[in-house]
Amino acid sequence: MFDLDGTICDSAASIASALNYALSELGRETLPEKGILHYIGPHPEAVFIELLRTSDRAVISSAVELYRYHYADSAYSKSILYCDMGDVLRELQNAGFTLCVATAKPKYIAEKILKFLGVGSQFSLVLGGDSYREKADMLTEIMTDLESGNTIMIGDRDTDFGAASEVHIPSIGVKWGYGAERELELATAVVNKPRELSDTIRRLLLSSMGNNSTDST
Repeated sequence: MFDLDGTICDSAASIASALNYALSELGRETLPEKGILHYIGPHPEAVFIELLRTSDRAVISSAVELYRYHYADSAYSKSILYCDMGDVLRELQNAGFTLCVATAKPKYIAEKILKFLGVGSQFSLVLGGDSYREKADMLTEIMTDLESGNTIMIGDRDTDFGAASEVHIPSIGVKWGYGAERELELATAVVNKPRELSDTIRRLLLSSMGNNSTDST
């Protein structure tokens, strides 16, 4: 199971464009792209609660609607597939792995991005945060739908690793994303580049199967 932003693609420019569009439309001061990196990963509702310093549901809903409108309209096309990620995904799929995406983005935007990046066909299932839902709930739904316990979460933020821990599966932290070192420390394993994913996935699955075998005897 893959996170999207900061894991499959570099979406900093896309998110910056959509966030600043929403802020501008609401008459608020926009942010430089560097100042937006902190907000990549969490659900946009949580982001706007912090940015707008309000809990007014109408204002937050309006901001999220503006953000998603601009993202789906044009900002998505600023996303960049990380180097070697396309090849790695194809290799994993050809090796028999079932690949899924769990992201805070709405499903229709996530699928649009994956198609634009040319990797949409590699994923069997895409779940998005169409409503304000916890990532652990998405992981549970994916595992239930696929009837699989041999599952790994791959991401770059503490929300990814925390969700994996909550549903009792291992996780892989990617160093090319937006997570800080302290966040990556929460992952079961950490990789420096996409080409390291295949071996790390196999190692964690073998370890997990060994632990299950030990527990059952």
